Amino acid sequence: MSINQRIKSLENFYKKNKKELLYASAGIPQSTFASMKAEGKDIRYSNLMKILNCNPLINPMWLILGEGDMFVPKKPKTVPLEQKLDGLMDEMQTKLKAQSILAILDKIDSLLLELKGLLPLKKND
Repeated sequence: MSINQRIKSLENFYKKNKKELLYASAGIPQSTFASMKAEGKDIRYSNLMKILNCNPLINPMWLILGEGDMFVPKKPKTVPLEQKLDGLMDEMQTKLKAQSILAILDKIDSLLLELKGLLPLKKND
């Protein structure tokens, strides 16, 4: 697929009512592209750069070389380091509390066993 064909794909994506925005946002008259197509000429590099600078979601590798997807993949949502640390601290506190509770329950079990051995058995009359 040629660069001009990829430009046409972008036009199709933006649909007719938004196609003007593709060019207008780059400061390029749509007539420039219309005459270029009519004459069978390739788009100028400077116009490609204007389109890419004004439309950062368009993948430059796709537009220029035909490699990859039409649009830059979305970056995964990043969590700030401070928020990650807070989450880890909360998780550690929860685990420590759980371990403390388990340790206390173990002590209670030991004490109950000890008490069981000390208490005389009741006889049923």
